[in-house]
This record gives sequence, structure tokens and C-alpha cells, in this order.
Amino acid sequence: METARPRIEEHQGEVFYTKNGKPFTYRTNHYTLVIVESRRNVQWHEIRSALEAWPIAGPSEIPRCPERSGKGTGDNCGPAALWQLM
Repeated sequence: METARPRIEEHQGEVFYTKNGKPFTYRTNHYTLVIVESRRNVQWHEIRSALEAWPIAGPSEIPRCPERSGKGTGDNCGPAALWQLM
């Protein structure tokens, strides 16, 4: 994460494309990466979890984030966007 975060921050504002070709941009702050188009906040510890799971076959394998769900089912941490950032 120590090498990934500065690289992620360096490319904020650039246009990226999901696996299905949907364009997106993001911006970062001290606590989160914000996917501009969906206004989804992805916390840095969620990005760390995705990096720790690497290598993976695709966005559907990005770890779930149970702390976001009241029922324990979890919520993917912006899987399409995170897949492209990896």
C-alpha cells in the first residue's frame, strides 16, 4: 500500500474504464478515494484489502466489506473501479 497509494493519488482526475468499458474518474482525500460519477467513497483500508487479495481473476473477486452492511452480507468496495486501479 505504501507504493500504491502515491501512484493512485498521482492519477486522480484521469479517465479510467471499467472492465465493461464504462468511463470513470476519481479523486482522493486523506480518508477515501471518491469515484466521481457514482459518488461512491472507497476507504483506503478497503483498497488495502483488495491489494492483499491480489492476484484475482476479476472484479467479482474483490473482497466484500461487511462493515458497510448492517446484516453482515457486505458491500463490494467499488469493484469495477478498484479492478481497473489495480
